[in-house]
Amino acid sequence: MNMSSLGDLAQSYVTRQRNAEIKQEINTLTDELSSGRISDIASALAGDFGQLASLERSLSSLDAFKVSSDEATFFTDSQQLSLEGMASGLDSAVEAMLAASNSSFPASINSGSIEADSQFRAMVSSLNGTAGGRSLFAGDATGDPALADAQDILDELSTLVTGMTDPDVITATVDDWFNTPGGGYETFAYIGSTEEMQPFLLGDGRTYGPGITALDSGVREALGSLAMGALMMNGVVTNDTFLRGQVMDIATESSLTAKGKLLDTQSVVGTLQNQIETQQARIAAEHSAYSIARTELVAADPYETATRLENVQFQLEALYTSTAYASRMSLLDYI
Repeated sequence: MNMSSLGDLAQSYVTRQRNAEIKQEINTLTDELSSGRISDIASALAGDFGQLASLERSLSSLDAFKVSSDEATFFTDSQQLSLEGMASGLDSAVEAMLAASNSSFPASINSGSIEADSQFRAMVSSLNGTAGGRSLFAGDATGDPALADAQDILDELSTLVTGMTDPDVITATVDDWFNTPGGGYETFAYIGSTEEMQPFLLGDGRTYGPGITALDSGVREALGSLAMGALMMNGVVTNDTFLRGQVMDIATESSLTAKGKLLDTQSVVGTLQNQIETQQARIAAEHSAYSIARTELVAADPYETATRLENVQFQLEALYTSTAYASRMSLLDYI
């Protein structure tokens, strides 16, 4: 092989190698232009990944806090929805019991008592509700119901007051059973945990522990007042129409008082909802700030990248022009 042929081969090799390099650079710059991120992060950061790693850790933590805050929001919203349903049910029962108060008509008393019984059962069901697989009002016993079966509770109360003839004694017995510390409600009806549920982590050293359980005083008074009315169904405790009407009157007054306390409980949950919402806004703001900082750290300047891409494309055209006549190749062979 003569020297001329060797020179042609060498030139061809150099040309093809340069062609490959230019094409690779075009692909890299095109990717940077479309993604907005530099491709060689190590070079851009001079090998110092400390700041980028710190931003990534912060963003990962904020992502976790967002998930936790979303769960806290869902949980408290579910609690609030249940409490609203209880308050509405209590209103319905009060309206029916009010019509039966001191009534001498058995049908009227039965109607009020049936409504009280229905709302009592509905309230127990709400208190045994769950959200995201967690019991809403059972404290740390998230896999268990908060209360025993509604019928079991009413049967227990019926046993206590059967044979009593004084309306004040009957209602006081029921009231004490529900509200006395260590009484029947705590030892028989409530089967949840006395420990608070594990708190949700909201970041910035803040946590949210849902402290409202079925042991709440507003909940207990509401249940107690409805139970008084429910026990006055004909034949459950007594057939004395006058006695039943008197008990219904006291139960109505007790329900009105309980409604105020139940609203206080709703207010406590509402305050927690606002606190969680505030934390969610903080998490979102911090996440946005860190995301912007990360983007700026690895961002490819669009003007500079476009200029470099244009220059490299010119180089490819120049390479084609310098070899086109000798090799009779088209630009398509290089692309």
